[in-house]
Amino acid sequence: MGGVIDIVTQIELFSPKARGNKLIELVVEDLPNDPPEEFEVIVDYKGMKRPEDAGVDKKMLQIYDWQVYTYAHLRSTLKTKPIIAGVLIYLNELVPTKTDPYDLRRAVKEKLKGIIVPEPGSEDEETLLKWKGANKDEQPPLLSIDFRLTRTIRVVPIDDTSKKQSLKAFDNTVGRIEQCIAKESRSRIGTRGCDLRRTSDTHLAITGSRMAT
Repeated sequence: MGGVIDIVTQIELFSPKARGNKLIELVVEDLPNDPPEEFEVIVDYKGMKRPEDAGVDKKMLQIYDWQVYTYAHLRSTLKTKPIIAGVLIYLNELVPTKTDPYDLRRAVKEKLKGIIVPEPGSEDEETLLKWKGANKDEQPPLLSIDFRLTRTIRVVPIDDTSKKQSLKAFDNTVGRIEQCIAKESRSRIGTRGCDLRRTSDTHLAITGSRMAT
């Protein structure tokens, strides 16, 4: 397996100069304990809202984890510093759509699990609960930048086991695609009974984004 990797920048995450940078602080607090003196973190930007750790979104989180693990494998073939984590940045969380606050308000009211919501009693929670949202043309509330960044940043720890598991999942997915293609070539019926669409979507989700360190 081969791939192209873009190197964007190099920074010292634990440098005093980074203190007060909310984005870096969110990354650092979720890094594995006792990292080596020098290491790499993969950064992957997503033009979408953050999938929730619940319901149908839970499967998407696993797929995006596979992406990061696969990128880490590609990067490690260059014999670089240890790669200890991936950072997924969900850009749409910075400027949510008009419908996103409805989902968050429902999660707060129903105390849904697996969804990042404002802290109880916080100003953001109060803003959400006071917002009526009865008029479709009404502009939804823009919650604090700290809360939006919390939903924007997701850190995925990386180790040798996770990379091996992702590569196995990758190989299994490619194998299913090849089986579907073979069935299609032998049959005039096509891919009936072969879930090629779901298989292909998973394959693309694993390999379709660009990586930076």
